[in-house]
Amino acid sequence: MVGRAVDFDALSGNYDSLRGRSKERLLPWVASVAEYADIRSSDKVIDIGCGTGRYTELFSGFCGTVVGIDASQGMIRQASNSRRQGVDYLISDALSMPFSQCSFDCAVMFMAVHLFTPEQRRLLFECVSGILKGGGRFVILTESHARMRRSLWRHFPGLLDIDLHRFPDLATLAGELKEAGFVTGRRFVRNDLGEVPTKNYLARVEGKMLSTFSLMTEEEFREGFDAFSGRICELYPETVPDYQEFVLVRGTRKV
Repeated sequence: MVGRAVDFDALSGNYDSLRGRSKERLLPWVASVAEYADIRSSDKVIDIGCGTGRYTELFSGFCGTVVGIDASQGMIRQASNSRRQGVDYLISDALSMPFSQCSFDCAVMFMAVHLFTPEQRRLLFECVSGILKGGGRFVILTESHARMRRSLWRHFPGLLDIDLHRFPDLATLAGELKEAGFVTGRRFVRNDLGEVPTKNYLARVEGKMLSTFSLMTEEEFREGFDAFSGRICELYPETVPDYQEFVLVRGTRKV
């Protein structure tokens, strides 16, 4: 079912609640991105594929102003409900952003680069290069294939195959950024959040906490969930370790 597109308008209503993490618990990720992007208090930042604005709102604490864009009206509607000073939201296709050249000091993407095909990513990176000032930074928070293969999701039949196809591997991502004129680097980060009750964790999974689940048929999901929940209960009968590992890929626009 990889060829299907995710309907984020349909997911927007309970998108945040199913992910089960407050904005405060997301702050370490935002701080990691801000530090790696060399964000200054006067910087103007764009959050591409901002979704409900969970990261956008927090990022405003590290910079001067931040603009969140997303193609989903439902997501932007949710984001606008909690808009704070210094944050603006705009419904926009990332491949045709309505900004002039050299408008931003920094661009960020939180778990969104996998939503674009290779052809779309090339166009996206060219667009980002155009709206960044010379020396501007572009930081992408994404997943590595190695991490996905050892995550708990490997126990969910079919899910890993879909995401390995969706997420570009790190070498490919770096190569595409270089083609768009960026100097690249990367950093691995991990955030340990303790443990969550197994029952609560599986309830979120059954609610389809990952957008990947919307690419499965209902039959595929139910069969996969039954196998997954059984395995998780065997491994973690009481609590499940709550941690996240991501990779930050940075591109710096040449001056």
